Amino acid sequence: MKIGITGSSGVLGTNLRKVLCNEIFLCFNGKIQNYSDVYKWIKKNQFDSIIHLAAIVPTSDVNKNKKYSHKVNVDGTKNLINAINLHSKKRVWFFYASTSHVYKFKTEKIKETDKTMPVSYYGETKMMAENYVKKKEII
Repeated sequence: MKIGITGSSGVLGTNLRKVLCNEIFLCFNGKIQNYSDVYKWIKKNQFDSIIHLAAIVPTSDVNKNKKYSHKVNVDGTKNLINAINLHSKKRVWFFYASTSHVYKFKTEKIKETDKTMPVSYYGETKMMAENYVKKKEII
């Protein structure tokens, strides 16, 4: 099984590779916001599964450069979905890591069925990307 992972050097990606064994992943090392990098990676590898973790995460970093954060968090996700649909010759299982920031903060547990109401620009970018993933059917 060929598994691709974006964001492999981040907190989640690093821990995932440690737990599941580094050798099973083909890590994306390009710029997710650069469609050429993404398309080449997808076309070359013909993945069975892709775990998409790449994102600008700390809200302070997102707020410092909203334009760049949008390019990575939203446009990068669009690049990945579009590349899969354009170049994959088989159906790809796709995992998108969203965030609790897409929900209004509250004291009780958050459920996926709760209404979304981003509490930060980071949450807005993740919700925009999440909506794109939901809207586009992966082949």
